[in-house]
Amino acid sequence: MNLVLSSGPARVIAAGEVTTFFGHDLTLQLRDDALEHTITLRFVTDPTTRGVAVRAPPADAGATMLELVNFVDDSGRGSAEPVLLGAFGEDLLFFHFRAFRFGKTLDHTVHYTVYVASQQAVDFRPADAQEP
Repeated sequence: MNLVLSSGPARVIAAGEVTTFFGHDLTLQLRDDALEHTITLRFVTDPTTRGVAVRAPPADAGATMLELVNFVDDSGRGSAEPVLLGAFGEDLLFFHFRAFRFGKTLDHTVHYTVYVASQQAVDFRPADAQEP
């Protein structure tokens, strides 16, 4: 049986739940004929940052690094809506996640979904093509 998942105009290409290994970064490597992209989630604690934050330091082409700052409890923090990672031809790649930390472990449990949607279906136009 082949299962195809979608939500609105987006096709789900990956989804799941995973727990980090002894507090290490979590890396998702997406590979198929049409695209190749790496998403890395790095959990950091920063006492100078009030509350939680998501930082996106510069990354190599074909990669996204997200620093998840002060994700220290089980309340489930993450993206409020799917995050656009990039364009691949006529398609857009999106990532949506929620991360939890249970107890006193260094590990985080992450629920994630990766979507692909056509630029036309989500009415996307690159910033340089928009009218003033």
